[in-house]
Amino acid sequence: MGQIIRIAQETYLKRSTKQATELPDGDKISTTVEQTFEISWFKQEDDHILFELSSPIDGVFNWYGHAQHIQVLKDGSPQKLEASEDSNPTSAAFDSTHLSEHFKLWEFITSQTATRHGINNTPPEAVISRLRFLCQEILEPARQAVGPLQISSGYRCPALNRAVGGSTTSAHMQGYAADVIPRSASKLEFANWVRSNCKFDQIILEYGTRSNPSWIHVSGDPKGRRQFFSIP
Repeated sequence: MGQIIRIAQETYLKRSTKQATELPDGDKISTTVEQTFEISWFKQEDDHILFELSSPIDGVFNWYGHAQHIQVLKDGSPQKLEASEDSNPTSAAFDSTHLSEHFKLWEFITSQTATRHGINNTPPEAVISRLRFLCQEILEPARQAVGPLQISSGYRCPALNRAVGGSTTSAHMQGYAADVIPRSASKLEFANWVRSNCKFDQIILEYGTRSNPSWIHVSGDPKGRRQFFSIP
């Protein structure tokens, strides 16, 4: 048995540390007593625990739980509620840094691949500034218009970009781009809203079908080419 969380009393797993009553349904899930989830790492943040699931729920890996409502176990033994030896140092260092009202830096730098390969995906300050611009000028306005957005991939350092087979010219390496999955609207609704309302460089409907892509790649690169297309 690896590392798990066990629900000690009925509670919500949440996408932020806000009260569950303040969150839309898409940003929380209800749990039952004794329910367990396998996790890759955890870290205490005030009265909450931030953790990464081994398998996502609704496509989301990273969740918060109230520290009094959950228990962390490793090989069956309770763990101290602090960063464990398996914690992801990259995301733990930035988990409270806001890029905009609804987006935190850890959402753009946490990576299962980085964790598995021991890659430090810490962004330089210039990248953080570009991610902040992406959030404030594109993603935050889009979230206000179409609802919650899941970031499936954000910044990739060169080593991580190689590990995932990314393009050598990927905008992800500069902090200009994110792969996004809307949680209330359709992917096309999100893509078309950005196309009509924001300054952007690329909107790419990636994989799946054109009517239902797997995710939407959005770039705020200042080249501002306004390219809109699908792959493959």
